[in-house]
Amino acid sequence: MRAAELPDGSVVVASRGHGLLRWQHGRVDTFSEPHRLTDAVTRSLQLDDDGSVWITTDGGLDRLRVAPFVTLGTADGLSYATPGLLFADHGGAIWMKDFGHPALFLVDGGVVRREAGPVRTRAFVPPPPGRYLVMGTSRRTAQEAWLMDNSLHLAHFAQGRISPYRPIGWPGHVPMRVFEDRHDGLWVAFNGSGGGYGVVRDGRFHRIPDSTATPTSWANRILEDSLGNVWVARENPSQLLRIVDDRIVERFTPAENTTFEQMQVEGGDTLWALNGEQFARINQGRLSRVSVPGTAAALRGGSAAIQLAAGYLWFASDLGIGRVRLDAMHQAADGNAGRTASTLHAEWFDTFDGLASPRLVGGDRSATLHTQDGRLWFATPGGLAVIDPANMPTRPTHPRTLIESVMADGVEMSLAAPVVIPSHPDRIDIRFTATALHIPNRVQLQYRLDGVDRDWQDVTGPRVATYTQLRSARYRFRVRSWMIGDTPGEEVTLAFRVQPAWYESWWFITMAVLTATAATAVTVRASLRARTRRAAERIQARFDAELGERSRIARELHDTLLQGFTGITLQLQAVQGQIQQSPAQASDSLERILTQADGALREARTMVWDIRAPELGERDLAGALEAAVRSTINAETIALQFTVQGLTQRMAPSIESTLLRIGREAVANAVKHSGASVIRVQLIFGPREISLTVEDNGCGMDTVIPEPTSEGGRWGVRGMRERAEQIGGALSIDSTKGHGTSVSVLVPLPVGTARRAT
Repeated sequence: MRAAELPDGSVVVASRGHGLLRWQHGRVDTFSEPHRLTDAVTRSLQLDDDGSVWITTDGGLDRLRVAPFVTLGTADGLSYATPGLLFADHGGAIWMKDFGHPALFLVDGGVVRREAGPVRTRAFVPPPPGRYLVMGTSRRTAQEAWLMDNSLHLAHFAQGRISPYRPIGWPGHVPMRVFEDRHDGLWVAFNGSGGGYGVVRDGRFHRIPDSTATPTSWANRILEDSLGNVWVARENPSQLLRIVDDRIVERFTPAENTTFEQMQVEGGDTLWALNGEQFARINQGRLSRVSVPGTAAALRGGSAAIQLAAGYLWFASDLGIGRVRLDAMHQAADGNAGRTASTLHAEWFDTFDGLASPRLVGGDRSATLHTQDGRLWFATPGGLAVIDPANMPTRPTHPRTLIESVMADGVEMSLAAPVVIPSHPDRIDIRFTATALHIPNRVQLQYRLDGVDRDWQDVTGPRVATYTQLRSARYRFRVRSWMIGDTPGEEVTLAFRVQPAWYESWWFITMAVLTATAATAVTVRASLRARTRRAAERIQARFDAELGERSRIARELHDTLLQGFTGITLQLQAVQGQIQQSPAQASDSLERILTQADGALREARTMVWDIRAPELGERDLAGALEAAVRSTINAETIALQFTVQGLTQRMAPSIESTLLRIGREAVANAVKHSGASVIRVQLIFGPREISLTVEDNGCGMDTVIPEPTSEGGRWGVRGMRERAEQIGGALSIDSTKGHGTSVSVLVPLPVGTARRAT
């Protein structure tokens, strides 16, 4: 291809010897070696989807990118490189002021008129006192403007002459803003020394009545909408005023500690303004505010300017130049910001867009201009920048995102699904990129590995994501890209799996679980069998002990009681025959029988004491003794204090049975005879002896009074002492009339008695 039409309507042609020729607005521009083309001999050219022109020359491959901005400088006909304030002349030219030069400049022709050739700059050098500042231009006549001289007085420039302006009723304050309405009224805002604002009609100045104004009130901006409403942004206090027929009909108050700055009218019913770090919209009498992410710093400080063009709200300050879609702004102002989350963002412009310096000069709000042909002008430190918002080159939507390779410990993995990585990799490198031929420098990238990265990771260096010591699992790697000022595009994903080691594989884990289950089952079964065996052995031991006890009792009964009672029976039968024949002899025989019966009774008593108490079959001595004494006083209103000290010990059955019966007998005696309200039972297991003490707070007793050996079926003190002596112990009684009784038993323990903690 030797020629192509660009998106802005210009035509480029490849030439042999003259480089690339571009025809636009009747003018032909040449791009050759001085413009960094590799060679003046061009062979072919190709237009891509991003609007760039690719050119093959004898020296290589070049790219021509059409930038949306054109920046004019001294090489383009300007008298100076850094313009100041900008005002549109009624004739289509542009008034420009350089703060360092006394002259006023009218820039015309060339790009200003969309004509071929350089711009033409005409300088108006004012007479003494010299310096003038442009305050506004006339909407009726070309090359007519309103100026402020060095004496801070308003002057009128027309037909190349400057004359003072002093209407009737002029307050004499310093003018700050000048604006002509459609009815030839000249609106003037004065400084904050009580000047306020007003309008000149028919040669007479009229101050606008303002009930909320103060002596320091002043207006920083005045404009008129298509319906004839005049809008005034007033300070001290800050309000936005709508004026009809020179009367205030509506007031709007800004957010706290903010003011209304800059205003632009959209259509006939909507006004946009700057309010602190936000944009403010007034529509049908309702004030709404919109915050755009990333714009707060640029709007802060009162030096920003706004313009409306081609469906966008443009903003500029000493921090940058950008724009926001108006439809998204309206949605946000209507309370539907959630629906426009993807479109409510600022699109910034920089040097890649043709701006030599992407910011306003001096941060002055009058450094922007919207001319009648729809173009926007910006006074920047790098020159006068112009853009046609309605015919901007198409920006690429989103870069093309690619995942290039996956390396595991230096070995490249195949990207063919599924991607499988050997177990326990020390390092995994995932390389990715995003291609954008238009402006590659604006590409933004983020990546994220699900399950590893908590949030998206910004790419600031090489386009590679590195992960170490990833465990065996399935992963999904995601990467997304977008152009600066846009929103993230669609994600590109890569699913991969890190293989488990042999001991992490499902079959090994399954076998391990089955083996552990089987081992547990065998262990449980063995434990159950052992417990069952021990329980059976205990039952058998108890059965054998009980059977042995029964056998012993049977033998004792046979050898003692039965034989004794048999002898008594035979003797009684013999006495029966002697009673009538020999009474004296019968009496002697009965005496012997009574003695024999008393001996049998003592033997029976001994056997009863030797029988093991049944309570000790299920409990140890401490538990059995506590249960026995509590049962003894169960129906009585007596408090029991039962304590055990030391390590509990298993002792011979005779010792445990004797201590149990002595304790129960002592408690029973106290319940029955002492009248006590408290009984204390203390069982102490010492290292070499065991002691039992039963105390009461009853009436006491006389320890020297003989006590029967048996009363009511219970053994008395003498019997308790005898039984204590039989197991090698000693029983003592300490009692005083009226102060209670204490019965104590101390029994030494055989060596090797088993103990356990209590």
